[in-house]
Amino acid sequence: STTITGTNASGIRQTLVAAAFAPTLKDGSISMPTTTVDVAASTIFNLSAAPATTATFGDLQMDAGTLSFTSAPPSVTFSNIKATGNSAVAAGTGIDLSGGQIDVDPLAVLTVNAVVGGTNVTKIGAGKVALTGNDTYTGTTTVNNGTLAINGTHAAGAGNLTVNSNGRLQGSGGTDADLFVVGGTVAPGNSIQSLGTGSISFSGGTFEYELDTSLTPGDTADLLYGDNNSTLSLTGSPALSLIDLGGNLLLPIGTKFTLIAYDTPWDGTSIFDTYANNSIFSFAGNYWTIKYDDTVAGVNFNADATATDTTFVTITTVELASPAPEPSTIALAGLGLVGLGCVALRKKYRRT
Repeated sequence: STTITGTNASGIRQTLVAAAFAPTLKDGSISMPTTTVDVAASTIFNLSAAPATTATFGDLQMDAGTLSFTSAPPSVTFSNIKATGNSAVAAGTGIDLSGGQIDVDPLAVLTVNAVVGGTNVTKIGAGKVALTGNDTYTGTTTVNNGTLAINGTHAAGAGNLTVNSNGRLQGSGGTDADLFVVGGTVAPGNSIQSLGTGSISFSGGTFEYELDTSLTPGDTADLLYGDNNSTLSLTGSPALSLIDLGGNLLLPIGTKFTLIAYDTPWDGTSIFDTYANNSIFSFAGNYWTIKYDDTVAGVNFNADATATDTTFVTITTVELASPAPEPSTIALAGLGLVGLGCVALRKKYRRT
């Protein structure tokens, strides 16, 4: 077994005993703010304690292992989290981050099912972290690198959610935080799903939007939706990246999907790069028109879109009529017919 011993604020020695990777928290509250808890690859680190116990450690190091809790204390505090391989923090208690940094190595995925508390959360590292709990941290959320997937809920308090140029936000949950995309990417869902935020602001960056033309129109396209009184701002020519997961199949004329739902009138200037209001474009074997000031939501995730929102960015399939020929074209066609008539007459006379 492995024994981790530290001294609490009162000078009392306290001990974690790890027997078969199942350490038990002893002697009430424990404070080891400089001790790193290392969850090794392919192991489960069970933290057991009486309900009245609290525990404070330094960093949590996840090496493709799982941190789980049984009879857990109401809160366990770590400074930061570092994941070097696919890892998980099980539900069962709260994880407070005093440093607030979550660092995930490239290609690795860290799934945090526990409730995340504390103040601020900053995502670094090229890998992905998925937050699935009903998180309670009260400060800001910043995605500087890699992917943050919000698959649970987050009552953000006063904090904003910022996605910087090397960051990506996705997920199927919701946050009260106002969203500021500063060169980063937002892609609702983990495939085709909806993601909720506060007000929505893009300063450059990319909005990645998936739909599936191979399915009957319904919840077959992504949705990003704001909360009550949410606004929409699109500046710096943000890109709209449309992705069809189907086979570029023809949809019924009038099929409408909502890209973004918000709760205030359109400002008249917020548009994605190259997609003007009411413009028509071709995508996935269909012609579409885009509106930023629609007052009727599309068929996808309609309950989410219309719960508090009244204005919608939509795309709708349209049928392009054959353009009327120009007068000069009609005149040339007429001259051509006259010429053909003359040739026919000549041939007729030659036969006789």
